Amino acid sequence: MRAGVLLLAGVLSGCATLESGVVSEIVEGESPLPFATYSIVIDDMPGFLVPYFHDELAGLLAQHGATEVASEADVEFRLQFDAVDLDIEPPDEDPMDSVGGVERPRRFVARVTMEARRAGNPRPVLIATLSRTHQIETGAYMHDRARGAIRLAYQRILGAPQ
Repeated sequence: MRAGVLLLAGVLSGCATLESGVVSEIVEGESPLPFATYSIVIDDMPGFLVPYFHDELAGLLAQHGATEVASEADVEFRLQFDAVDLDIEPPDEDPMDSVGGVERPRRFVARVTMEARRAGNPRPVLIATLSRTHQIETGAYMHDRARGAIRLAYQRILGAPQ
């Protein structure tokens, strides 16, 4: 029942939530497809995430016949990462506490904002977000499994066939 309510809420709010928990949302505008050339600029993203978000977008655009170029692209995609911490700061630990040193999972929402601009136009033709709530412990790593979900989110945003 709860999952059905969340799915309905996502549909009604213009968001798409994938089975992996990735939420994709068009904030403003529409897909710039089709075009011949593109560039991808990535701002403020942890280095280990760059290949996932760059390569999945580049692969999808290549399937549509677009070529990545270093300059003078028909469309520039700008990706920017931010994270919102969901945890309340724990109180100062009492050094006499016998439970000291117990690590709790960290909870946060990771969000990538994607803007697409056509050459010569400073206003974005598309602003969209991809986000996912994470609960991780030290050493957890799952981003290879996230590649498919990232690609599906891009497909939904760009209106590309799945």
